[in-house]
Amino acid sequence: MSEKEEDFAWAFNMDKPLNELSEKIEDKKENLKEIKEKNENECDESKTKEEINKNEKNESENIDVGTRLAEYILKYCALVRDYDKLTYLGVPTERGVAVHLLDSNECRAFLINAAVKVFKRIPSKSAIDSVISYFYALAIDYPETNLKERIRFDDRNGDILIDLKDGESSCVRISDKGYSMDVINTVLFKPNPEALALPYPHPKKTDNSLIKELLGKFDFGNEDTTKKTQMLLEVWMHAGFVPDLAMPLLSFFGTEGSGKTMCAIWMHEIVDPNEGKTFSLHRADDLLYTCNHSRIVVLDNLREIKKSLSDELCRIILGDTKFKRQLYSNNSICKFKLKNALMTTSINNIVVTPDLLDRSILIKCNRLENKFISEEELDEYFNDIHPYLFDEILTNLSKALEIKPKIELVKSPRMKSFGIWGEAIAQAIGYPENYFIETYMEKVENQKRESVEENLLGSILIEFMENKEDWIGTISDLLDCIQSIAKNEDERKQLPKTAGHLSSSMDEIKVVLKCAGINYSPDEKKTNNRKYIKLSKLNEDLLSAEKCFLDNGGGVLFDSI
Repeated sequence: MSEKEEDFAWAFNMDKPLNELSEKIEDKKENLKEIKEKNENECDESKTKEEINKNEKNESENIDVGTRLAEYILKYCALVRDYDKLTYLGVPTERGVAVHLLDSNECRAFLINAAVKVFKRIPSKSAIDSVISYFYALAIDYPETNLKERIRFDDRNGDILIDLKDGESSCVRISDKGYSMDVINTVLFKPNPEALALPYPHPKKTDNSLIKELLGKFDFGNEDTTKKTQMLLEVWMHAGFVPDLAMPLLSFFGTEGSGKTMCAIWMHEIVDPNEGKTFSLHRADDLLYTCNHSRIVVLDNLREIKKSLSDELCRIILGDTKFKRQLYSNNSICKFKLKNALMTTSINNIVVTPDLLDRSILIKCNRLENKFISEEELDEYFNDIHPYLFDEILTNLSKALEIKPKIELVKSPRMKSFGIWGEAIAQAIGYPENYFIETYMEKVENQKRESVEENLLGSILIEFMENKEDWIGTISDLLDCIQSIAKNEDERKQLPKTAGHLSSSMDEIKVVLKCAGINYSPDEKKTNNRKYIKLSKLNEDLLSAEKCFLDNGGGVLFDSI
């Protein structure tokens, strides 16, 4: 009998008691289980050692890949830190240089591709993270550089540079001698994923102005009004390519079917094509983030502009810096530098506050009866003329650069820089000397006068002073007077209800009241500690003198920017 058979012979001896046989079976089962567990533990230990050795090897290789990748990138690429404390990686290309925000998806993709092409390895996430962290540490000591989104001046000679955002580092250089195509071979512009490419300019085949042809598709009123409106829009469009220029708000208003939104979109696409053509305002932060990613912002279909929003728009037009706490942090701050060209569209005129009226151009659009065109036809028409229209703008801007040093304004608007550039651009287009500045100043004055007439409080004050040369009384007396002039209960509800509220409202409209020939000021008379105010009509001589004084930048009412 074999050794194995002897080992299990007892199981077949049926003469032994069953309980003894059961104990033998259980003992054998336990022995087999111990042998199995011992074998498994030995396998796990060997497997664990293999995994640890493998992980250590991979970690070592990843560190090695990260180190070699960082050395390779720094050998051929450039790290740049801008005034906003953001770090960018400048990557040389066949034509120029591409710029990536450090730690962006585009930058990570570039680093991975570089590692695969050079080292034939796909780096781990930890390797890429270590490279980016190392670049951040290096850039802390780098000098800060002034980077721009799409348009900037050349710091060396004052030329205007326009990044076409075509993915091939192409840019346009405009000087007083003309314009030329150039290549961006250093880090000058920030990357903007939302920006769309501008077309390559093509010389026009005719001498006719394509901008006038484009604007001629809209109805702005009678012949004289249309001529002045088209000139203001032409100048605004050209001024959009002037870096860091504070530009007035363009407010298009009119009935449905007047083409106001399409006109705003076309002007946006000509100057700063972007994936977001229009923007609907829901929260204040939405406006902040949108302005941070686009030079021109179109606020579409607004119903009103409240005082708080009006003040915010004024700050954005002139330039402002906003600070926000970074998400998921306690003390980290995000900084936003804003200086945008803004456009609004609405059914009725929504620009009513004096500060914003001084910084706005109101454009009334009439309904296009029987002139409706499909969107496909409009897009095809615009895409066909865009390269030639771009050439026309660049040529005129080159002439404006030559003319601007010679400009001396006969009148000084509140937005004086825009006035100077606007006059230079208008002369470059072919308009007579001082035609732009006179038209622009007249437009602003008419806007303020019309806003008084449209404002309920202003119209009641005009009616109240119709047969009076002056009036002296307390603010409470004036409140009683205007309440008695109100025609119905609805008007009374819209008027200020307290003396304090009326005093604040009078301070807000006193500038535009003066344009309507009414001066509002405190009076020296005091009785029983009661303060008096004075309303007086300005005669023609005083009104002309005041207008001339304000036109030339005098007075506190038209403080300069």
